[in-house]
Amino acid sequence: MLGQLLQTLPKFHQSIESLYLNNNDLDGPIPDWLGQLDQLQVLALSHNSFSGPISKILENLPPLLIELRLHSNFLTGTVSEKDFHLLSKLKILGLGSESLIFDFDPKWNPPFQLQVLALEYPGLKFPSWIYTQTSLKVLYIGNSRTSFQPLGKFWKFTAQLEVLNLINNSINADMSKVLLDSKHVMMLLNNLSGSVPRVSPKVIHLDLSYNNLSDISPFLCQKMNEKENLETLFISDNALSGEIPNCWMNWRSLLQVNLRSNNLRDNRLSGRIPICMHNMTSMISPYASMDVFMVLIGVNIALAKLFDHHQEAPQSWKYYKKISEFPILPSMPQALVNSDHPLPKLQNISSCATNNMATSSSNQITIILFCLLSTIIFNSSSLLMCNSMIIHCDEKDENTLLKFKHEVTDPSGVLSSWSSDEEKDCCQWRGVHCDNITHRVTELHLPCDTIQSDEILDKDDEKPHCLTGEFDMSSLFDLEFLSYLDLSNNDFKTIKYDFNSIHNNKTCNDSSNIHYLDLAYNYHLFSDYNNMLHQISHLLSSLQFLDLSGIDFYKETDWLQSLISLSSLSELHLDDCSLKDINPSLQYANLTSLKVLSLSSNDFSSILPSWLFNHSHISYIDLSENYLHGQLPQTLPKFHQSIESLCLYDNDLEGPIPDWLGQLDQLKALYLCYNNFDGQISTILKNLPSLLIELLLHSNFLTGTVSQKNFHLFSKLKNLGLGSEYLVFDFDTKWIPSFQLQILVLENFGPKFPSWIYTQSSLELLSILNSRASFEPLEKFWKFAAQLEVLVLQNNSINSDISNVLLDSKVVIMQLNNFSGSVPQVSPKVTHLELSYNNLSDISPFLCQKMKGKRNLETLFISDNALSGEIPNCLMNWTSLLQVDLRNNNLTGKIPHSIGSLSRLIFLSLEKNKLFEEIPLSLKDCKNLQYLILGGNAFSGTIPSWINQRIKILQLGSNQFSGNIPIEVCQFFSLKILDLSNNKLSGSIPNCLHNMTSMISPYASMDVLKILIPTKYSKRGFSFVYFRVVTKYMVLDFVHPICLVDLSSNDLSGTIPSELFMLTGLRSLNLSHNQLMGSISQHFSNLTLLESLDLSNNLFSGQIPQSMSGMSFLGALNLSCNNFEGKIPMGTQLESFTNLSYVGNSKLCGPPLTKLCPQDEKLPNEKQKREEEDDDDDSSEVLIGVNIALAKLFDHHQEAPRVAYMIHVNYFD
Repeated sequence: MLGQLLQTLPKFHQSIESLYLNNNDLDGPIPDWLGQLDQLQVLALSHNSFSGPISKILENLPPLLIELRLHSNFLTGTVSEKDFHLLSKLKILGLGSESLIFDFDPKWNPPFQLQVLALEYPGLKFPSWIYTQTSLKVLYIGNSRTSFQPLGKFWKFTAQLEVLNLINNSINADMSKVLLDSKHVMMLLNNLSGSVPRVSPKVIHLDLSYNNLSDISPFLCQKMNEKENLETLFISDNALSGEIPNCWMNWRSLLQVNLRSNNLRDNRLSGRIPICMHNMTSMISPYASMDVFMVLIGVNIALAKLFDHHQEAPQSWKYYKKISEFPILPSMPQALVNSDHPLPKLQNISSCATNNMATSSSNQITIILFCLLSTIIFNSSSLLMCNSMIIHCDEKDENTLLKFKHEVTDPSGVLSSWSSDEEKDCCQWRGVHCDNITHRVTELHLPCDTIQSDEILDKDDEKPHCLTGEFDMSSLFDLEFLSYLDLSNNDFKTIKYDFNSIHNNKTCNDSSNIHYLDLAYNYHLFSDYNNMLHQISHLLSSLQFLDLSGIDFYKETDWLQSLISLSSLSELHLDDCSLKDINPSLQYANLTSLKVLSLSSNDFSSILPSWLFNHSHISYIDLSENYLHGQLPQTLPKFHQSIESLCLYDNDLEGPIPDWLGQLDQLKALYLCYNNFDGQISTILKNLPSLLIELLLHSNFLTGTVSQKNFHLFSKLKNLGLGSEYLVFDFDTKWIPSFQLQILVLENFGPKFPSWIYTQSSLELLSILNSRASFEPLEKFWKFAAQLEVLVLQNNSINSDISNVLLDSKVVIMQLNNFSGSVPQVSPKVTHLELSYNNLSDISPFLCQKMKGKRNLETLFISDNALSGEIPNCLMNWTSLLQVDLRNNNLTGKIPHSIGSLSRLIFLSLEKNKLFEEIPLSLKDCKNLQYLILGGNAFSGTIPSWINQRIKILQLGSNQFSGNIPIEVCQFFSLKILDLSNNKLSGSIPNCLHNMTSMISPYASMDVLKILIPTKYSKRGFSFVYFRVVTKYMVLDFVHPICLVDLSSNDLSGTIPSELFMLTGLRSLNLSHNQLMGSISQHFSNLTLLESLDLSNNLFSGQIPQSMSGMSFLGALNLSCNNFEGKIPMGTQLESFTNLSYVGNSKLCGPPLTKLCPQDEKLPNEKQKREEEDDDDDSSEVLIGVNIALAKLFDHHQEAPRVAYMIHVNYFD
């Protein structure tokens, strides 16, 4: 289209929202009536011939604009920050023409956060305000005469971009040491020199054509820690010289390569063109030319809108277009000879692959096309690169790898490609990387993906798809050149290594080649030698990276001293290792190269260590989730010039936050939340460095008032946590922050809702806790929440009926908000829904809702509400569910048969409702069920024998089940908690309980009940849901949750089977209120970890065995109301209990009872006799006495032990 825009106001002026007129031939002035388009949000006029002064145009534009594209026109005048003070909502901006002058204040901080920016002819000064655009994803700069100095700052900024497009600029820079980190990089005609820059695994498209780059070898042979993803490599028309190195095996993802018009060595082939080229049948069809190079053209056409149509398009674009338009002539060689780039005389090609060519891989064909069409011609030896690029690994290395494969257990065939088959070299085996020249094995990448689609992992779980068993580290050290070893997230049980025999062995030094060792999250791993950390540091003295997170090192009392010898260590990760001593008094630790230290989720309970603050080069410290106490040092630490991230959250630190934080010039992340820090918030924020990206101060005891004045310098913030009980929020309702957050945590604010939250269009996680504010208008809040990935609302005064709300965040956690009405509907996007502790009354509309698209809900927690009525038979709509918790409601009726549709279900809790009848047979179809919690209802019938053998918690207490305990219980090899208490069960205790093997290990109870929820907001990709167990005796908030058997309050008879004493991992055993008889076995002392034992109100007889005095962990004991006799055994543990643990046994004697045993009597006086008579006479009333004195501990009328749980989500670990 051509001509001018109308000068009169169009009739659509009250309705138009988007006006796209770009890429036409429109000219003349841009009319003033654009300012009267009140609803206009998108104005795209780029790539036309509009003229006129820019200031007048911008002055007239409506303030609601989100997208403004004016570049590639003939606009004139000067543009500055004054022209943009009203355009605060901009997300996309295109600006610049040859006659336009840029005059921005270098200190200007725009009111907008852009996602796309296109600038042309920006002048001599680089617009420094670009660096404030932390949400920018696409940057195009063209035809610039500006200096990009300092270039280091510019390249660092571009790492945040998805697309970087620099065309025809005067950069004139050596690129040899640059690392490019944008997904798409196009930098043409910028006079770049030096070697081709390195790229990160993120880059998939790289176009550096039309520059002056001279060396491609460092680029092609670079080492990369992760899988590379580069698909397009265009470096044509440069000054590349020398031979192309034989490193193409590093770039298996490549689809397109263009290195034409360089100075790469020209070895010409000779001989005839093979006569069998007719077998390339895809070139025979008359439609053969169509779309052959569509991928190549597509990249450039997609960016054509960024090119000034008055300029010439880049030559590479014309070249690709020209190739696609070649006609197909009868003779393929003739077609090539007649092209603009004739093929030189071929020299050594004597035969063709005929049918085999059709089966070649796409990568090989791409490289073959490259060899034929490029002006870079190779001799026969170079042509090997275009073939299969096979390299052969060392025979000794291959045998070592096969030995490793033979030793480990591989249930899912991870190592299936590891075979001595000659057709597949060991350098091509899965996870094996070889040196390009020596072909010796240098790296092993064998981590296991532990987040599987159909399972929730406990820390104690077996990982059925991962490598397991034991492996011999000494055999891996036979790989003489191995430098990188990653076996993380597997399920190895044992590391074997005969350190004594290897100590003087010459090959011992070979092991020092390993620089990178990652064994993290092999939770069950232990070594067959003591002091594992010491041995690792002794043998792997050259380690630079070490991650052993998740391995239990509670016995390693001197772990720090063991690692001090690792002088080259730069990264150390020992998270969640049960470490206890951090050596707080040690002044210096000789880890001179250490840059990253991560020790989160351990058991440190001292003050902060001095040696840490005396380390001068460290950049990352994480001591979060420990029990550290005391204050931060008041003197400036030695790491003040290097520290970038300081994570100390979730400890017991107190006192003021020191002023020296403001001197940490490189600090970008400060995590101090969940501590006891105090002081004035304004003073703290005033002292903090302005480079901060992450600042979490919530859940402390900070005081004072916080307002927008405290944040005018923090334009780079991405994560913010604020709020304490004594903090006052006083933000201007019209404030628009200079930052765009991704994560926001606010606590204890009110009574006004901070309206500036609605300006945070990039927000992904919002957590609001303990708020007194009104969220009105709620419709606006729910609409805003739809943009979030994670929404957390806990303990707020919302008090709203949410029946008509549609939740649209991936993770929704809304507890203790007094929500009422029906359970709200959810979109297919929601995967985790937690609405516990509210006042919701109806679940039927939710379960039976109709939904367009596949449902993805995996977690449904609506416990502790007022849900009533029957559970509707609509569960077949929710086949994605993994976890369901509806406990503590008023649901009635029976479990619907559609429960069997939940084939992925792992966790089901319906405890404390009013459900009845038998457990439906359809539950048998839930073959992944591992947690079944149905206590506190009125279920009847017999306990099903078909319950899944993988069950870990079976809680059926306080129901009306009858019959015997099914023998199939003994097949529950993963069972950790068995609660059948307070039913009508009869018969004997099965004598096969020792088959419940998960209760045998002394480590059986450790961390068994951590369920993992995938999320990108945590370090390891998941959060935890922690469980606890409530028994008659106490609330067992175990650091390591327990193994428990409770068969109390039934009608069981017979004796205690001896097999029960083989369950050495038991922490709690309750057999009270039955008809059990016989004596207590001496083998009871085998249960050395037992913390709670109740055998009361049975018919047991005989003596209490002396061996029980050695049960040192026993904290609760009840043997009352039986027929025990004789003297209570002496021993510190048994004597620590009161007489209430033994009363009701008339023939028992000795402390703590007042009744003396005959052998202890000398001359009993009348007073002693009366006391003995009192002991005997009171036996009939003893039960009353016990219940009054210890109602919470032993009352048999109480409900049986309960399995409850509490949520603790680690958003920021």
